[in-house]
Amino acid sequence: MRLLGIDFGLTHVGLAVGEKMPREYGTIDAKNLGELLSKISIICREEKIDKIIVGLPKSNLPKVKSKALIATDNFIEALKAHINLPVETVDEAYSSVEAEMILSDEGVDWRKAKTKIHALSAVLILNQYISKNA
Repeated sequence: MRLLGIDFGLTHVGLAVGEKMPREYGTIDAKNLGELLSKISIICREEKIDKIIVGLPKSNLPKVKSKALIATDNFIEALKAHINLPVETVDEAYSSVEAEMILSDEGVDWRKAKTKIHALSAVLILNQYISKNA
């Protein structure tokens, strides 16, 4: 099953594609939802995607939805309405922090490569999904 992993952000959306060993697909500008959904739809067709996995931020406070969680929920609903593929979520807690650490270990200044963080976070999100469902 071919998967598309998404790390949704208010400015950039990180993407990863794969089955058993996901790879970074890059980032897309998230400022225009219609354009974002169109680009994701094209990627799904070109890459023959079977399912989309979106990282879901968790709130630190029970029963309180963070701004990021509300935005991600809204994005997921729009995605489901626009693309006829199953969409699942995984907890993305600390995926950005882990991505920053990986880039730092590789000698990359993550402050200068913020879009790289989103793409790498998407890989980590997809890896998490694959490892839970293998």
